[in-house]
Amino acid sequence: MKYKAPLSFAVALVFCAPLVINAEEGFMVPVERPEKVGDVVKQRIEAEESMNMLITAGGEKLDGRVEEWKASIELSRKIDKVNEKGEATELTLEIQKFSVTRGEETKDELEAGTVVKATMKDGEETFVVNDEIVPESVGAILRSATEMSGEGNGDDNKAFGVDKPRKVGEEWELDIEEFLSTMPDDFPMSVDKDSIKGKVKLVEIVGEGADKAGKLTSTFEMTIESMKGMPPGSDFKDSTMKVSLNGVFPLDTTRQPTELEMTMKMDLAGTIPMPDGGKAEMKLNASAMSKTVVIP
Repeated sequence: MKYKAPLSFAVALVFCAPLVINAEEGFMVPVERPEKVGDVVKQRIEAEESMNMLITAGGEKLDGRVEEWKASIELSRKIDKVNEKGEATELTLEIQKFSVTRGEETKDELEAGTVVKATMKDGEETFVVNDEIVPESVGAILRSATEMSGEGNGDDNKAFGVDKPRKVGEEWELDIEEFLSTMPDDFPMSVDKDSIKGKVKLVEIVGEGADKAGKLTSTFEMTIESMKGMPPGSDFKDSTMKVSLNGVFPLDTTRQPTELEMTMKMDLAGTIPMPDGGKAEMKLNASAMSKTVVIP
């Protein structure tokens, strides 16, 4: 699993052989796991996002936007290509269900049987159906479902403290420096590293025999300093983001996680410069949730 991107989970990276430590000593439950070309998995995905943005100056509304969607998806996910870290860079997605609710309308935005080719290159994801790029409204939902993201240089296992055995019920601090180094190049904001606070916990061991798995939970929050794409002189220092990341990871580390769940809440408030030299106030409230479960 790739824990480095806050709006979506991504399965990833470190190559390690199956390893189970004696329960008295603890369990190895890494979150980074390499994927293999040819691997196919069926998934059920529930996802939703909402965003409310308002820009004002002198009490007058200059711009505003409200977006919200919920999606219920079932698909098969085939790995076509990976990078040297074992991260998927090309996928084939065969859609069984792609139901999206926007406002009061619910419809199938991709039909059952649709084949989507997903590619990650230079931090950008593209989704193609019948040699045509899908509409952005569909692409935004696929990004939360494909589990691909830009690369960072760090080790997610070290960042989340699962590079060593952990006991059931044990809770520990996020490794802040390593966490920062795992941020992908395409991460859309810079954060105040001194503001980052996070904890991880091995809640329980579930399943039996070869299906035994560790259930991990993690929460962290941070202060946002700036957003990419905003004009120079913008100030968002009072803005925050809170994220919860949870998953079920087989103790057989050659297997991928069977459940992944993410929730995110971001409150952005600050000022942006105006062409006349004045300042406009901007407020943005956003939230996201995604839950992916492997279908046997």
